[in-house]
Amino acid sequence: MHIVLLNRWFPPETGGGGVAAHNAFFAAAAVRMGHQVTVVASGRQRGVVHMENGITVHRLPPPVLHKLRRLPLLGRFERALSMLVYSKRATELIDSLDSKPDLIEAADINAEAFALSPSLPIAIRCHTPTFLLEDSGAAAASFRSDARLLIWAERRTLRKAHALSAPSHDLAQRIIDHAGISAEHMAVIPNALDTTRFTPAAAHQPDSPAVLWVGRLDPGKGLWVFADVVERLLISAPDVRFIIVGGGRKLEDASNTADLMRARFADAIAAGRVELRGFVPDELLPAVYHEADIAVVPSLIYESFSYTCAQAMASGLPVAASRIGGISETLADGECGMLIPPDDRDALTEALLTLIRSPELRRRMGRAG
Repeated sequence: MHIVLLNRWFPPETGGGGVAAHNAFFAAAAVRMGHQVTVVASGRQRGVVHMENGITVHRLPPPVLHKLRRLPLLGRFERALSMLVYSKRATELIDSLDSKPDLIEAADINAEAFALSPSLPIAIRCHTPTFLLEDSGAAAASFRSDARLLIWAERRTLRKAHALSAPSHDLAQRIIDHAGISAEHMAVIPNALDTTRFTPAAAHQPDSPAVLWVGRLDPGKGLWVFADVVERLLISAPDVRFIIVGGGRKLEDASNTADLMRARFADAIAAGRVELRGFVPDELLPAVYHEADIAVVPSLIYESFSYTCAQAMASGLPVAASRIGGISETLADGECGMLIPPDDRDALTEALLTLIRSPELRRRMGRAG
């Protein structure tokens, strides 16, 4: 079978985040099963094609439509129109392949399959569509007026798919309700994780635990909520260290955020109590989890699954995470960690203090993961 994976995020060039992790695992598993796999992903240069572990990867740069900003009406829809032009170019690329696809898996977000013919064998993997991101108060400021056009395009794309899947029941039901599609067309399939790579560490530090953040340096991921809590814990838990790992969707955004964090925690960084590691490649992440004793996922925006939770749990760490979206299906509250209300600094502080003060609780929850 020839499987085409149509998704902008694919490592290493566009490899950050849970969507890219799913795509890499899916493509590698399909190759191991004997299928031919072609990936159409975003990249800096058009026409770049390379083979990687038996996977053919085509890179397609997103269109730059900055001139639209000069137009009073169309300028309001620059982002959505850019995504729709990208979909058209991706469709042209797929149509030009020597071997026609038996299956095309595309993501829901950004409507990348919008221009594909409904006669093609399209399966949509649902991650987090724009309507859920826009509904989040933390993310609303980053979305312009063109969100409505993109939401319409995503809904139309969902409706023409032959099959859909989602990593959690929560996301599946939200999309069924939003798009008005039959539940029979939707399958709930949790994201896969390589548990031969993410394994518990041989030992942890009972008296001087390390709290680990892994994720995009983004307010929607609860970064500033966590920063406020770190300031409290630097005082109330003097033996605790904090490790912050992550980059940004855009290099300049990550750099600016990291600069703000370095300025805020200059003294703690100098004392070795706060570490800002920046982006860490996926192949090095298991070793990072082994350095930690507690993981934290304080998201404010919708999370369909949370790879960070799954990776931390597989690594034997208890997790303090937001009760939002599909996280409550990934993390069993009170068994593998603690679920807290989003944007609740007091609850997050209390949850982390509870884990910090009880090595036995950390061990029990870590084993349960």
